[in-house]
Amino acid sequence: MLLMQYEVLYLEINLFCCVLVMMIMVRSSAFSQMKAQRIFLCSSGTVLLFFISDTLCEMMITGMIPYAEISLMILKSVYFLSTTLMCMSWLWYFDTLSRKETPEKVPFHVLLPVLIQFMAILVNIRYGFFFSAGQNPLYFRGPLFLVQYVFSYSYVVLAEVRSLRAVLRRKEYIDKDYVRMLAIFPILPAAAGIVQYFYPSLPLACCAVTMDMLMLYLDSTEDLISLDSLTGLNNRKCLLNAIADRMHGPSRSRQYLMMIDADHFKEINDTWGHLEGDNALRTLADVLRQACIPLKKRAIIGRYGGDEFIICMEADTDSEVLETAAMIHSLLKETGMVRSLPYHLSASIGIARCTDDMKTVYDLIAAADQKLYEKKRSRH
Repeated sequence: MLLMQYEVLYLEINLFCCVLVMMIMVRSSAFSQMKAQRIFLCSSGTVLLFFISDTLCEMMITGMIPYAEISLMILKSVYFLSTTLMCMSWLWYFDTLSRKETPEKVPFHVLLPVLIQFMAILVNIRYGFFFSAGQNPLYFRGPLFLVQYVFSYSYVVLAEVRSLRAVLRRKEYIDKDYVRMLAIFPILPAAAGIVQYFYPSLPLACCAVTMDMLMLYLDSTEDLISLDSLTGLNNRKCLLNAIADRMHGPSRSRQYLMMIDADHFKEINDTWGHLEGDNALRTLADVLRQACIPLKKRAIIGRYGGDEFIICMEADTDSEVLETAAMIHSLLKETGMVRSLPYHLSASIGIARCTDDMKTVYDLIAAADQKLYEKKRSRH
């Protein structure tokens, strides 16, 4: 009786995880036009396949549904193959989030372990060197059973190595916390999988994977709410809220706002097209990130709208702000040459300091915008 109750609990946990992942997939489908979200949706599909095959295997072994050797072999084959597909899709998702450019399709060398495992599983159905199904016991592991883990864990290890490398090499402080989170992500499912290898009756893998999927979903939706989709910087709403918090904080008198406007942006759009215009905005955003590296958490960067950006920074002197502005100009010139831009990319910067008479965020922005206007007018 106790064993039966335990098996029912195992199935209930699996079914709960299935329902939760399906809910995540439905909610994520609304953002499927974005590349990272499309890959996340594919990853969720492989997770769901993993859960369903595991649940059906358990139901067949416990006699809840009719048992047949070939059916159990097929379900177990789907289970192990979906595990590897799940790990591969995670790797692809991590690469998309932590790199500047990734291919639209999975590269062949990344897909190769899945193809090898698929062929090996087909042969295993005949020879049973990975696992077999019988009458007593109904299911047992073969001499090469651990090789199944090699296929899936190779992706986990590679994802971990790439994420850790990105943490160590990534210069933009604004991205570092998120990439660090990606490096931690595979640890829980990997540990749960190892424990479940020794204690297969514990549904730890399903729980761990579901927790991580939920964490990624919540994090991705938070990004969609707070980040600008083109540049990856804070969007207008998030930016204004952060500036307001600083204006009402103890460092109010040390807050400076830089209004940054891309020069001749309309000409870039008209001459080189909107795609190149988007590239110009992304380049400017990258330069702003790099220029704020020495400031670390003292600076907030965001896209205010169109070709206008804002940096709200804490500084003790005007000269520190002017040095940051000079660095932006220098980096723009240097980056334009390194990336071989077909146009001259520059920016105008208006700077204002938060004073006692400024009551709202828009007062500070208006002061910086006025300085920006004066600077542009002085050039003509």
